Amino acid sequence: MANLRRINQEDLRNHNLSVTLDTLLRAQKPMSRADLAKETGLTKATLSLLASMLIESGVVQEGEPVVSTTYGRPSTPLEIHGGSIAGIGLQINTDGYGCLALDLNGDTLGREWVSEDMTGTDPYEIFAKLDAMTFPLESRLKRRGCKVVGAGFALPGIVTDDMWLLVARNLGWENVNLTRFNVVRRLDVVAGNEAKMAAIAQIPGYATERAPFLNVVDRTDSFIYLSTDIGIGGAVVRDGEVVMGSHGFAGEIGHLFVTEAARGRGYGAKMLDFARKKLPEHDHPTMGVINTNTRAIALYKRMGWRLTGTVLHRYDPAEEGTFAAVYCEELEMQYRG
Repeated sequence: MANLRRINQEDLRNHNLSVTLDTLLRAQKPMSRADLAKETGLTKATLSLLASMLIESGVVQEGEPVVSTTYGRPSTPLEIHGGSIAGIGLQINTDGYGCLALDLNGDTLGREWVSEDMTGTDPYEIFAKLDAMTFPLESRLKRRGCKVVGAGFALPGIVTDDMWLLVARNLGWENVNLTRFNVVRRLDVVAGNEAKMAAIAQIPGYATERAPFLNVVDRTDSFIYLSTDIGIGGAVVRDGEVVMGSHGFAGEIGHLFVTEAARGRGYGAKMLDFARKKLPEHDHPTMGVINTNTRAIALYKRMGWRLTGTVLHRYDPAEEGTFAAVYCEELEMQYRG
């Protein structure tokens, strides 16, 4: 049996501070110390000490006293102190790149965005531009006394835990080591797939720009998030946590397949035709198919799709980060009608 680490007073205090702050962030309105004690299960004495620490650190501030009953002393609500602590969000998408700074209230402290067709761009060039864009924002936050405590990075592709962008097909990028870029190292960025990062932003308690009508989920709810901005992306959230899957593909809606038992009934043809008709702006959409999937290729040809001769990707089991069991190629097919 593994040895369990002993918890000291500092660990316990940090845990209680985290619980208290998380409760305040999830609340729809400011809460008094008594309300916080009741909600968190902490004693009033403990909560009073924690509140003092949060106020002294500039994270929380006291609001105007509220008289809720005829008898008793007015309660003093505690609320998040905006503008003192911030996080920076970075994004690269098919239509541009940019950065955004939010405080704990979800208020925007700075925003920059450059609209540009990112297809086939050089990642080194784009990251250099993103770095030059983000550094002045960091400087402005520092001058106003706002501390940056974290940064997130949304990318339109598959991102591993060790900060590799395996593939972003819409950008034409593959096997990009994100830790090689200055902006990533300087901000100690946590990167992820754009749909998964967007799903996190829907969970109450995270500082984010969210319209009031989108406050439909609770902190520990389970739901499926779908993104239809450019293409279709998705994420699965279970009990308030994004499900990543064994290789980071959980929630991705990038492939159509029919189980062995259901094949031969026309389901594949119906799904493919339905997906194609959802792209009315594209007369000749394209897709990828693995060259070993001869049955699918035959089906697609019968439905008006043709091989273009372009190899989108090669999967070699000998290469690091490839999950294919045998060598295969992803071929491009185009709808010709």
